[in-house]
Amino acid sequence: RKVIPLLTGRKSELKRVGSVPQYLRDIYIFVQKTVLSAYEKFSDKDLLSVEKLVEILSNPVFYSLRGKTLYKERQFLVSLPVLETYANKEEFSYLKDKTDGEEMLFQGAIDLLAEGEEETWIIDYKYSKGGAEYLKNHYKPQLDLYKKAVAKITGKPLDSIRCRIVNIFHGFEVDMD
Repeated sequence: RKVIPLLTGRKSELKRVGSVPQYLRDIYIFVQKTVLSAYEKFSDKDLLSVEKLVEILSNPVFYSLRGKTLYKERQFLVSLPVLETYANKEEFSYLKDKTDGEEMLFQGAIDLLAEGEEETWIIDYKYSKGGAEYLKNHYKPQLDLYKKAVAKITGKPLDSIRCRIVNIFHGFEVDMD
């Protein structure tokens, strides 16, 4: 039997109410509470079925949202030191001597930001055929910048910010920390 997380953070066994499964009602409530913006992004394109949504919502990261303040598609604009951004990559090493103390503006949108007292979660939805290692390698720079942006904006320590990718295509999550 599959279980899905509810906003209470408790696991709920799937029940049938007449001919309509209880989980359909739970999914509707979950989506209406703006937790899973991926549903809005993909459902109108027939890319995300109810069964796939149940599979996605079964990922452990959604259980960790209990008691957190949730922000869907949180946009940001932040100034970060150049040396803490892409400039630390080898192909940009020529910038290191020229950018000491300079900052760059970064703009982005976090699919789901969940702020708690002790930790904050950045959840990024990807619709990718790639596996976990591909997603980790390909999106780590982006999520590292998101972490730095959230730390600067909120004043929270960088080590209290966690990142996950939820792969909508395959239905699994990837720990990016």
